[in-house]
Amino acid sequence: MTIGDKLSAPASVRSMSLDRGVHRSFLSDVVIDYGPREILSRLFLKADTELRKKGIRLTFASFDELVGVNKANSSTWAPMVPVFDPKVSDVHEGNGFAMIGWSERGEAICTTAARIIDLGGSTLKVEAESLRLFYSDPGASRRPEERVHVTAPTAATMMGSLVYGGATWYRPDYRGRGVMGVLSKLARGIGFSRWEAAPVITFMSQGLVGAGVPARCHFPNVEWAVTLTHTPVIPSGTYEGALLWAEEDYLLDVLRTFVDAGTRDTKVDQVVQKRTANQ
Repeated sequence: MTIGDKLSAPASVRSMSLDRGVHRSFLSDVVIDYGPREILSRLFLKADTELRKKGIRLTFASFDELVGVNKANSSTWAPMVPVFDPKVSDVHEGNGFAMIGWSERGEAICTTAARIIDLGGSTLKVEAESLRLFYSDPGASRRPEERVHVTAPTAATMMGSLVYGGATWYRPDYRGRGVMGVLSKLARGIGFSRWEAAPVITFMSQGLVGAGVPARCHFPNVEWAVTLTHTPVIPSGTYEGALLWAEEDYLLDVLRTFVDAGTRDTKVDQVVQKRTANQ
């Protein structure tokens, strides 16, 4: 049984007809293996409702599809870090997820992605600077003169498992509509549902940090700096950015506040909470 067999959009948004066509709602496939089921089940339904009201139907997608949307929208979206490119990294549906939001006309409106990374006994700084964070085989995939330099102090102490979140993009005509806030909360929730507790990190450019994006994406910690030179992000130049991260307890508080601000549907909660990977 899938959630989609019993779970559909509320009546207020069902008339938008976003359940038609080839784009299957993420609600049909979401599984809660970890994390607080009550909070996550309510989060998923509320996020789906909020996005549908904005005319967006969100689906799980392959990483190849994500790369395709990135390339098709190069005028408004710079190339992604290769950590999400299955042709050069080890990302796959078993260790990550990608999501694409579609309009009723089948146009890509927004994206987000995340993956779990096990640093083992190494550190984030070492793995980033060796390029092993980005490539399965750095020797074969790195560009000429490509290098990464990390001076953010916390990167030198981060070890074990962490979630790298990113690939967050939405079309310019949808900006200012609150899409980013809903999408980022949903991505954090999907991460909680798939993997045991781990901090969430990302790298973010100076411009986006200066525009206040970390707060909107729920990253309370910002440390400088992360420098990417001749990487796919800026092939002929240098990317200056920061290390952002959020701990699990902080993110759970963010999600709890979000779901508590809305109306609770206990009937739907029961369906989602009972779902496991074996159902």
